[in-house]
Order: sequence, then C-alpha cells, then structure tokens
Amino acid sequence: MKFDRFVGLATLGLFLAACGGNGGSDSSSKLIEDWADKVAEDPSTQTSTELKDAYWGYAQALYSGSTADADTNPQNVQAASRYLLSDSSLDVASLLNYIIYSALDPYFESTVSAPQLSHTKPLVELVVSALAKQKKVNNKGQQKASSDAFPCYFSGSVSVDGNLDDNGTGTVSIEFSSCMEFYGTADGSAVVRIDVMEQDEYSSTFYYNKVNLNIEDVEHWEVTGYSSENYSLLRDESDVGLLLTNLYSGEQYLENIERTVVVDSYGYASRALMTGDISIGSIGKLSIATYFQASDEQTDAYTSFEFDGSGSSIATLEVGVDRVKFLLDADGNGEAENGLLYEDLYDFYVSDLSNVQLVPIAQLSFSPRVYGVWVSGSSNLSTLDSIVVDGDYYDPDTPHSELEAHYEWTLNGEVLTQFTSDTLPPGTAVYGDSLQVRLAVFDGYNTGYSEPLDIELVDSPLEVTLSDVPEWVAAGEQVSFSVVLYDADTRDTTQLQPILAYGPEGTDITSDGAVEWTAAAQLFNSTKVHFGFMLEDGGEVTDVVVNVRSADAAMPIARSGIEVPYSDRSTHVGNFLVADGMEIITTDNKQRLFALKTDEDSGVYQAWMYPYSISESSGDNIVQVALANLDDDESSEILVATPDGLYVIWDEYSLATRILTMADGSDSIMGFAVADADNNGGVEIALLSGGWSGARKLTVYSLLETATEVFDVTLSDTTEEIIFSNVDADPALELITNDGFVYDGATWQNQWFYGAGFGREFVAAGDINGDGLEEIIGGSSWGDIKVYSLATKQTIATLENFNTCSLLAENVDNDSADELLVGDCQWGNISAYSEVNGNLISEWSINTQGHGAKGIAVGDIDSDDEMEVMWGTGQGSSGADHFVIVDVLPQPVIKGADSDLAQLDSFMTAGWANITPDEHKAVFIVPTTNSDYDGQRLVYMDENGRYTVSQQISDNWQGGRFGVITDFDKNGYDDIFLATAELYDGGFKAMDLETLSVAWEVSGGNNVGLVDAFDVDGDSYMDAVYLDGTTIRFVNIYDEVLLGSVTADSSVNDIALTKTGDGTTYLAIASSTELSFYSSDGTGFTFLSKTTSNGCMRIGFYDATDTPTLVCSARSGSSFYAENTDIISYSIVDGSFSEISRFEVNGEITDFVLNQSAGTLLAGVAEETGEGYYETYYMAEYSLANKAILWSSSPLLGRVQFRSIKYVSDANSKLMFSTQHAMYLLQ
Repeated sequence: MKFDRFVGLATLGLFLAACGGNGGSDSSSKLIEDWADKVAEDPSTQTSTELKDAYWGYAQALYSGSTADADTNPQNVQAASRYLLSDSSLDVASLLNYIIYSALDPYFESTVSAPQLSHTKPLVELVVSALAKQKKVNNKGQQKASSDAFPCYFSGSVSVDGNLDDNGTGTVSIEFSSCMEFYGTADGSAVVRIDVMEQDEYSSTFYYNKVNLNIEDVEHWEVTGYSSENYSLLRDESDVGLLLTNLYSGEQYLENIERTVVVDSYGYASRALMTGDISIGSIGKLSIATYFQASDEQTDAYTSFEFDGSGSSIATLEVGVDRVKFLLDADGNGEAENGLLYEDLYDFYVSDLSNVQLVPIAQLSFSPRVYGVWVSGSSNLSTLDSIVVDGDYYDPDTPHSELEAHYEWTLNGEVLTQFTSDTLPPGTAVYGDSLQVRLAVFDGYNTGYSEPLDIELVDSPLEVTLSDVPEWVAAGEQVSFSVVLYDADTRDTTQLQPILAYGPEGTDITSDGAVEWTAAAQLFNSTKVHFGFMLEDGGEVTDVVVNVRSADAAMPIARSGIEVPYSDRSTHVGNFLVADGMEIITTDNKQRLFALKTDEDSGVYQAWMYPYSISESSGDNIVQVALANLDDDESSEILVATPDGLYVIWDEYSLATRILTMADGSDSIMGFAVADADNNGGVEIALLSGGWSGARKLTVYSLLETATEVFDVTLSDTTEEIIFSNVDADPALELITNDGFVYDGATWQNQWFYGAGFGREFVAAGDINGDGLEEIIGGSSWGDIKVYSLATKQTIATLENFNTCSLLAENVDNDSADELLVGDCQWGNISAYSEVNGNLISEWSINTQGHGAKGIAVGDIDSDDEMEVMWGTGQGSSGADHFVIVDVLPQPVIKGADSDLAQLDSFMTAGWANITPDEHKAVFIVPTTNSDYDGQRLVYMDENGRYTVSQQISDNWQGGRFGVITDFDKNGYDDIFLATAELYDGGFKAMDLETLSVAWEVSGGNNVGLVDAFDVDGDSYMDAVYLDGTTIRFVNIYDEVLLGSVTADSSVNDIALTKTGDGTTYLAIASSTELSFYSSDGTGFTFLSKTTSNGCMRIGFYDATDTPTLVCSARSGSSFYAENTDIISYSIVDGSFSEISRFEVNGEITDFVLNQSAGTLLAGVAEETGEGYYETYYMAEYSLANKAILWSSSPLLGRVQFRSIKYVSDANSKLMFSTQHAMYLLQ
C-alpha cells in the first residue's frame, strides 16, 4: 500500500490548494473549561462524531473574534482567500498532516508526498515523526500500546500512547514537549484516528488540542480542532473544523469547510465543491461555495470561489489558468456589475486594495504590475543631494506608452503632493526625517503601486562658504580669508561660529570666521597647507586647503639615472638650466622629465630632474616634450604635454604651469608642434588630439600673453604626427601632417593635400638636397621612406628601409645641406642620408647599440662647435636601455662615460653618510640595474644632486633591498649594513662606504629582508639588526658576536626598536597576524605581550623616554584592499598593549617616520585617483594629537618606498627618501 495514494488528488487543479474551512460559533454558551474537559477524555472510548463535536466545540469556544457577517469588499475577500488558498505563510495544518503521513510510513514501508490539503503542515509532520519513533521501538507487526517518551530529531521529546492494528487502523494519542522536527517546534497534544486503510480507500481524522507550533521563529500558531479526510480512487472528501490563532499578531481564523473532488479515469478533477464558513477575528464571517469548471483541453479551466457575507452582495473570485477575476454582484441578482482583474493569485494577494476602485465589467483590465522602486546612483545621500529614483512596471493588456506613472513622496507621514516626479529637490528632507517613496501606475482604469521604499539620509557635511582664499600664496605673505559654516540638517540658515580644529602654527580665527595666518616656509617648495574647522570639539571637521609656494625653499633635488624616451620629438638640445652650456632635455614618456649634461670627468650625467608629476594625476604620462623661448630671454622654456593638458616650465626652479586644458570627456593630446609660424614674435602651438580610434582634431593656438585659438580642423584617424617647417619660398612656416596635409602658418589655408599621405607614422622636413627649400619626408614603420617637394607636389626620392622607428632632418656636419637621419627598429643602425639627383645617398651609419632607436636629436652638447647626434635605444627589448651620444666628425664615434649610463631600475634609501670625515653624501641603494639584468649598486649624491654610482656589489637576484648607514666601528668613516644576494642566496654585509670592503658578512641560503642598526647591548657601538626569513637576528659586528634572535609567528611586516631612559631596549614586531613586544637588557630578548596586529604594515616608537608609545599604520578596517589608512597608537605599560588613539587618513601610507619634537608623522602616501584607475603619490605630515593632516606635497614621481624616509628635524631640517622612479633630497 502506497501512502501517496492516500494524498488523494492533491496536485490536481488550483482548487486542491484550498482545503481549510470555518464554522460559526453556535456553542458559545458552553464554558471553555467544559470543552477542555471534554477533549481530555479518553479518545479510544469515543466515536468519531463525538470527537469531532468535542474538538469543534472547543475551537468555537476559544474563538473570541467577530462572528458577524462580513462585507464582501475586495480587502475582506483577499484576506479570506489568502488564508484558504495560500500554501505559504498560513500553510500550518498542511505541514501537520504531512508529518503525520510521514510518521505512518514505517508501518507500511512506503513514502508519501506532502498532501497540501490544509494549513497545519508543520504540526502534521511532527505527529507523523512521533508515530515513526513508536514504530522503531515496537517489534515489527506488534503495535502494542506505549507511553514512553522519545527524543525528537533536533531537540525536545514526544510521547505516543495507543495502538494501530494489523490493518493500520486505530486511535493514537501524541504529546509533544518542545519537540523540534523538520522546521517546526511543537508543544501540546494531538489524536490520530485511522478508520480505513486500504489499497484504494483511506479514512482518517486528526484532532488538535491547543497545539503550540513555532515555525522557525517566523510564524507562531496555536491550533485547535479537527481535520478529516475520506479518500477513494475516484472521490476525495474532507471535513475541517479548525481554529488557528496567530500568536504574533493575535489574529484568529475559524474555519468549517467541507470539500468534495470527483476525478475522472484519467486522473483529472472533473468536479470540485467546497462549502462552509470562514471567520476572521478582525473581519467577521464569510460563507464560501466553490465550483471547478474544466474543459477537455484544460486551457480555459477555472475555479469559482463565491463569498457571501452581509447584505445582498455576493463576491466571486474566479481563478483561471492565466488570470484571476474579482467580481462583485452588489444587488445579488446573479450578475456581477464591477470587478478587478489580476494575472494570478499572487498578484491578487500582494496588491494594495485599501483604496482600490472597482471598474465596470466591460472595462475590466489587468492592474499595472509595479515591481519596485529604487534610488538611482549613490544611496549615500544627504539633504544637499537631489534624490533621484527609478522604478519598473508592466501591464499585460496596456501598452507601456499609454501608462501614466508618478511617484508619491511621503515625508514624516505627510504626502508631498507638490512632488510627483522621480526627483526630490535638495533640502526637502533632512537627516533624521522619515522619507518614503512609492511608484503609482495608472492604466486608465486601475492603479498599481510599488511597495514603499524607505530612504534614509546620512548626516550632511557642514556647508562651507569660503571667501578670499588665495589660489597660491608665497611664504612670508599674510593670508586672510573667512570661513562660514552652515548645517543644512537644521533647516536653519543662521551662520555658525567655527572653531579651528587644526592648522599651521600661528593661525588665528575670530568668532565670525575671519582667519589670519602668515604663510611659513615649508619643507617642500610646493605645499598644500590644511586648515580644519568644526562647530564643537569632537564634531565634524571641514578641511580647507591653501597652496603655499616657498621661494626660499629650493626645488627638491630628484635624480633617476639615465632613462630613454619612448616616443619621437621628446629629446631636444638647448639652454634651459642657469648653468653655462647646453643640456639635453628628454623624458621617459612616463613621469620623468630631466636634463642631461656632459663633462670630461663624468661623461654624461643627469643635471636636473623635475621632481613632481607634471599632471595632478600621477596616472597621466608625458606625451611629448619641446623647447621654446617663450619670453625672449637667454634661456629656453620646456613645454610638456600630458593627455589632459599642455604645461610650461619656465626655469629649473619653477613649477609646471598649465597653459592649455583638454575639456572633461574630450579626446586626449597625442602630440604637438611649437614655432613662431607667422614670424610675429609670438609662438604658435599646434595641438593634435584624438582617441584610440576615430577622427583627430588639429588645433592651433597663438601664445602671446594667453593662449588664443586661431585655427582648427578635423582630420581622419590616420593623422599621427605634426611638425612646423618652411617648405616653400614665403617667410611663414607650414604646418605639416604625416597623412598629407600642408597648411600655411600665416593664413592657415591648405596648400597641399596629398591623398596618399606622406607616411603612415612619421613626417620630417629639411633641406636635404641643398637647394634652399626644405623637403617633406614621410615614413612608415614598415615601408619605404619618401621625399616630397611642395613646389612641384611630387615625390622626388624613395628609400627602401626594412623597419623604421624614427625620422629627423638636421644639419649634422656643418655643410650646406641637412641630413636625413633614419633610426631603425629592432637591431639596426642610425643612418645619415643626403638627396642627390633623386637618390638618397648614405653618408654614414652607426649601430644603434640596442634594440631600436627613438627620440633622435641633434645639438652641440659639449660646446665644441660641432654637432652631436643622440638617441635612446633598448625600448623594444627586455634588456637594458641606453642613451647614446655620437660625435659625427670626422667619423661617427660614441662618446660618454659608461658607468653613469647604467640604467638604475628602482631606489631605496640608506641615509646620510660621511664617506670620509670631509665628504658628506646621501647614499641610496639600487637593488637592480639595467632592467634587472645586472645587480645591486649604491649611489652617492652630494647636496647639489651630482652623484656617482658604485661598482656592482651583488647580483641580487634574491632581491635584497634594505640597508642603513652607521659607523659601527666609530672610526669617523661611515659604513653600511646591507641586505645582498648572489643568485638565489640572500645575504648580509657590513661594508666600508669609501672602499666597499666587507668587514663582516653572512651568506648562503639566507633570505635577508629588513635591516637596521641599533645599540642592543649598550656598549655604544651600533649592532646589526636584520630579518632572516621570520627570524630577527642581532649581531655585534665590532666584536662579531650574536647577541640573540627572535622568531615571529608568521611573515614579518616591520620591526621597531627603542631604548627608554633606564637603558632597557624594547623590540616590537608587526607580523601578518599579530603585534608582539619584547625587552632586552643586552643579553637577549624576553617576550612581554602580544595583540592582534590590526594589519600594521609600518611601525615606529614615539616618545620612549619613560613609557614607550608604538605608532602603527594599517589599511583601514584591517583590510588589505582598503583605500585608506588607519594611524593607530598603542601605549605599552607593564609590557601590555593598549590602543589609545586611532584615526583614518586618505590613501595608503607606504612609509613614515615620527617627528619626535613636533609630535607628527611624516609619511609617503599613495591615493587612488581617476575612479581607482591611477594613484597619486605625495608626502604628507599628520598631527598625532589633532588626528589630522597638516600639509601635503605636490604629486611625486612614484610610490614612496617602504622604510625609505630619512628625516632630521632641527634648525637645518633635511629629508631624503626614494620612490620607485627617483631619489629625493631636500635640505
């Protein structure tokens, strides 16, 4: 016998989801206590009729809600049908019955599906489980009585008392005690009576005596009454008399329903009837009658639920396959006059019917389906923001264009009738208000509503009105500006009195917000000084920035070694620096812009480098560099193009000034040309702009006092390069493009459009045949080089060249004609050609010295009255890059010392050193050179930026990066403790800086990381401290004695050492998992305490005279991917950590040092810009007491390296640090 046959026709048709019932309380005169006594009698001595009467009478007595006939309005019918027809939130009895069926399964070795026949499912499952436990205890086939208690599956217990005979019939009592089975927990008693248990016939009744059922703390019910079912093969009947009380809401449902389903031979429900009453406590009683209408194809099948209540009106809920109709017969004449239409029962259940208007039957249509409403854009909104929302809706039978949608805004319970659009203006709602919005959609007859969306506003930032804040101020100038604060959340425009939260020393502020400060000289010559204003101590702070340029502060000295250009027309020879002679001005076409000079002793050296990123965004690379005399003085100025603008640097002491800006969202600058095209004494700048693809724009500006646009034209995407040159007989220059356009530089009229183009990538011009007119030369990366005459508009010469990287025409040998210089790509040559009788004749050729050639330039760099040719090579390979200079006459010869031409890959800082007692220099570490192909070197830099590079110290494949300057033997000559490596074996060396002789070393398999110097044993000689894997070792180098070691629990981020006034040495270790703290008396280290690390990446001790304080920088929230940094301070008392301060700063702190005298932290910062695509790098100083930034520098050339900042704060403060792209020195 299979229990799934006992389920009847539970899955047939929509009707079978509705199986509960209701009855009136005709026994209200009986006392509840009498009925309680009645149901407590022994069920085995009572007939089924007596049990039903008792339990139904008890249910009616317990019902305390309304028994009056209810109105048949849509809301009441919705509530009744949702209870009777839904198998979701009120499916309680169905779960009860399922439990019972499942529990009986062990008696018949079968499995049963959920019947979905009532609203007591959880409790039925518990009853069934209880019967199953009884069966497992009794021997098979011996269903003797038992009153033992058995544990439930999850918790609690159940007792079963009674018998089922060999036919599976009988009466069983069940008692639950906090019994948790499946997903319900039950307390109380139930009775199961099975009268018939046959193959094709089944009859049973379930009785519930105030069973308390908690369904996962989501629903909580009390169930009283009975539910019976009589099933045969072609007929299924049920009778239900139940009271369900929702213990959360207090609502009661009293149902008395009889049901009959007749099934045809194919298993389809051919007729279904449901009659009875349903009483809902807050509504009253409705009678229900149901008929199931089916067609042969089952396509137009529907179930009619007829509800009868007060008055003569009758409501019908007609549930079809693809629609649900609510129909109201107001006068009871059998014809419905008005109604509503829905897509399905769910649509009907969830609709807001509180103010719904019925429509005539002839106009019946679906109500619009409104799926929801949401905030567009950021949800972090304040009263200062416009609140914009959007929603989604659909109507099955009305075109979207005919729907009328509007938004209903509700503020603190009041509907804002004046606002019906998707936008609420700023200032309408403030922080703390209750704000809701819902979307209403009208189709001409019906209105659909979304669920209301609650919008919570954040506390708005203080509104700040600033007056007279200067864009820039010079050090020493009096700064005066005013600050006015308003709090928009108060709906009050009264000016608030600001308080200075932080700011530079000497700042005064009056009660009305007048601020005065005499701008002091800053460490950097370009500094953003920060002022913080608040309304009350500890309140929200508004930051104000004043840009200070310190004329007395020298431009930071920055050096990078020799780099090479990666594009043409970015190398030039001229006089830019104050010093005598000519310089090579060039770039790496990333961030670095620098000047090279030559002398007999050093060969080629880097004499100057612009220390800041040209653009405020460190992600903007340099597109092109040019030299031009813009002010008619003796020196030239540098013009620099980045994708977003054009800048001028007036001299080596000046900051870059933007003179042209690309509009937001416009194309990027691709290149430019500069010349006095019309011979008027001014300068014209031709700017080529475009995107990755598509048209290019060519714009010409006249630069006198300001940049004024004089010409523009749109060109195709084949325009790649532009130049100015005089290629005709008039005095004006011509503007020439690679793809065949020539424009007159005075009239800007087109003089020639050569449709085939001069060259795919390159264009140059020069008088290479000595006829007094310059020729146009065009070339392609792959293809011929051709020479053109504007006078004849013909090709006059062609040169086959395999792979071209650069073209330039200049006079390099002091004869009457220019030479065409061609730089090969790959492994090729630099070759010089002259045009003779239509042929390009080679005059000389020399190997490029590397892979490719870019940025060919010509000039007299050594002031010998003869031209040199120079270029960059190596750009096309992974090997070293080289900057090559060649003396042309009498034969091409490479010049320049090779040592300083070494490519320095990246930088670390060792410190200031007395190389000899009289030679004081800054020492930097270069971990690898020549594009990682060569090893570690040291750089010695003097106060003017002149530097020398040491011989290779180690090949450093293992990547030793750290070192520190110290005079460990106290001989007056400084030494270096240095992490080194040979191949894959790390090591450590103590070396003399002058001779690089090794005093002590360890090597062979060690992975040496951090390096420091500290007098651990108190003998006044500095000892070596270095990290070997996860072990910190302490070595007395002078005496060659190991003083001790400490091993961390995991990878080490940083270490810090300090000595207190009593001579005790303290060690802090920040590992990936914890901060640990040790002390030493000079003979070893003793563990004191530890705490979670909070993600500390850099640590340092502050004010360790008596009680040490440890300062840590960690990614905010201890998340490695956080954009900002927490600065955390710990006090260490009696060896234990205690956090005393924490504040968040913008960006990632990559390194810091503590200024002990000022109570500040000087840090390198990397901050995301450009929506996270790039980072901007700068130095900044933070006040630990005020928890605020004091100043920040202009953007630097790369990320400040970890443990690279060295700072001396005294009357002659000096600072040195390293980025991955440059060495910095300030003093």
